[in-house]
Amino acid sequence: MQQLRKLQKLIIGMGEALLCYGAEISRVEETIQRVADHYQVEEVEMYVITNGLFVNLHQQEDYTYTRLKYVPSISVNLKKLCDINELSRRIEQENLSIDTAFERLQEIQKAKNEPVWELVFSSGVGAAAFGYLFGGSLWDCLAAFVCGVILQLFFSFLDEKQVNISKVLLDIIGGLLVTVICVVLNRIGVSEHLDLAITGAIIPMIPGVAFTNGIRDIVDGDYLSGCVRLLDAILVFCSIAIGVGLGLKL
Repeated sequence: MQQLRKLQKLIIGMGEALLCYGAEISRVEETIQRVADHYQVEEVEMYVITNGLFVNLHQQEDYTYTRLKYVPSISVNLKKLCDINELSRRIEQENLSIDTAFERLQEIQKAKNEPVWELVFSSGVGAAAFGYLFGGSLWDCLAAFVCGVILQLFFSFLDEKQVNISKVLLDIIGGLLVTVICVVLNRIGVSEHLDLAITGAIIPMIPGVAFTNGIRDIVDGDYLSGCVRLLDAILVFCSIAIGVGLGLKL
């Protein structure tokens, strides 16, 4: 009975982490099923949606454990997502004990994220690269790079100060910020094509993972979660468009 409680804690922890780091619903369900099968759980029932999961473990006739876990937010972290996938494979291949697997899960969750300078530099390079792919000149790419760097610095500052702000409002402010910067750089002659510079600059804000996972969830038959993720992505698109429109008007 005690082992079943530990196993449930491990399964819930892995499922919650996968959802938090941006995994699709089918990946979460498959991981839970694989771990439960490895530890010889007689029956496992689960219900997973974008912001929560419900897991029921049944071992023998008298032991059934049920737990509901709410996942309030999603912060995409592909590195930690891969680490948890690797952990699920190690559980099967190396026959890890429940305690060892749970300790490894906690290590993954407590691991430090990428340093701010890496996020800032990556945002700038990503914005510049997409500006070039869309047909922008080197000067347009430079403007997009500057906007990408400032945008990520702004988001990192808010995250460090733990500023509680609506996601919709944050996306609108982000779109407004990069547009105003691109307009200023265009007026002083740094960029040649304002539209291409803006297009490249807003790319770091595009929720590509959420949009892709929403489509994958719908294809896999998880219509509720897929529609929620697509709606969230569309809301971000609209918020960015509003911010860009306000910036151009101003």
